[in-house]
Parts: sequence; C-alpha cells; structure tokens
Amino acid sequence: MASLFYAPSVADAGKLKPADPIGVTTVRKIVYHEVPDDPKTLKGASPLTHVRPGLPPFLVMSAGYDYPPLARMAKEFTAALEQRGCEVQAKIIPGRTHETMLFDILNFTLERAAADAIVEFIDRHPAPPARKAAGKEQ
Repeated sequence: MASLFYAPSVADAGKLKPADPIGVTTVRKIVYHEVPDDPKTLKGASPLTHVRPGLPPFLVMSAGYDYPPLARMAKEFTAALEQRGCEVQAKIIPGRTHETMLFDILNFTLERAAADAIVEFIDRHPAPPARKAAGKEQ
C-alpha cells in the first residue's frame, strides 16, 4: 500500500484523471475485505498497473529499516515511473522503520527527515496559477 503525496492543484492542471489517486479506492476495498481476493482486483489495486506517461511528479519514500517487500515495491514503482518518462524522486529515510517514518510525519517529531523530504518535494513543484472558470472572474 502506498501513500501518494502530490502538489496542491495538480488535478486542476489536468494531470490527474477523475479516477486518481491511482488505485486508492480498490486498495481501500482490499484492506477492509470488501472485495474478493481475485487476480483482476489485485492487479487493478497495484499502482504499477496504472503508470503511464504524463503523470504528475512522484516522491517515493521508503525507510532504511523497511520490510524487504516494501523496499522492493518502492524500487519497482520508481523504476516503472522512470521507464515511462515520469518525474520521480526516490528517498530512503535512514534509521527508520515503516511505522516510525509514518509516525514522524504525522506527529511532527524531532526526526524530521521524512516530513522535510515531503515539504521540499512540494516546494519544488508549486501549484500552477489558478485557472479562470468560463465566464467568471477570480
């Protein structure tokens, strides 16, 4: 399972389709056992299935002491994005586990490496200027 972080208003720039974020609805259903464990559903839940050119930039983070399958999945996702010409930054947060890295982000702890990486990523990808709605002034 992945958390997807992207800059504000990326959807307004037309880079995300209405079904994005990628696979989140299907993943939620699998986590809460709302769908059968069939290969088609699992494939649809995989972010790898939905990688395509033109996606917004991605930050893929993993922890230095992450579970081996999670570290492998982060590498595979990063490689798939790169192969399709998508902008992606891979970041390993040293000295953290998957849980402690998430705890650090959510609780603003003294260990700021993960949160700082997210802020720096968003700062490098500012939202595009707001678009005017047809016939309306902003």
